[in-house]
Amino acid sequence: MGDAKTILKTKKLAPPKMTGGGQKTTQKETYEKRVLDTRSEISGDVVGKVILHDHQRLENTYKMVPDEEQRFKTFKVENLMKDMLKQRLDGITYNGPQCGIIAKELSADIKLKVKDLKWSRHKVVVQVLVGQDLEQSVNFGSRCLWDKNNDTYACARYTNENVFAVAACFGIYYE
Repeated sequence: MGDAKTILKTKKLAPPKMTGGGQKTTQKETYEKRVLDTRSEISGDVVGKVILHDHQRLENTYKMVPDEEQRFKTFKVENLMKDMLKQRLDGITYNGPQCGIIAKELSADIKLKVKDLKWSRHKVVVQVLVGQDLEQSVNFGSRCLWDKNNDTYACARYTNENVFAVAACFGIYYE
């Protein structure tokens, strides 16, 4: 939480405001609560680290459909995810806590690689599941509200004698 406090110190804040209940709350407390509640992630690797997101605002293009070269291409993403899963998981054995960390890293890496493909105006969401392969049945599902003509997803899986992994990447077009 130290990063959020140093950011708060650099901002100029107004004097405390009185709330309806007679309790004093400062803008600093309100800002800190809002930062920690909405626009932050808690990193699993470093306890207490807050990552603030800078959101880029885009001008309206009034395009309801992406250009053909800017469409999310599932075959490219599937091949990219298959290669990344194979490269990262080839030869490892199952270890619960380690596989959780690997799933987070794979998710972040896949998201960065897909963003490197430079498809503008697409939100990229990646889910990765890594588990122990005991010849069991696993169902991996998701539900979204989207435009079936412009939004799509890619899915890839990997198995070896000890571990299975499923990765899904969703490309949602911003209108």
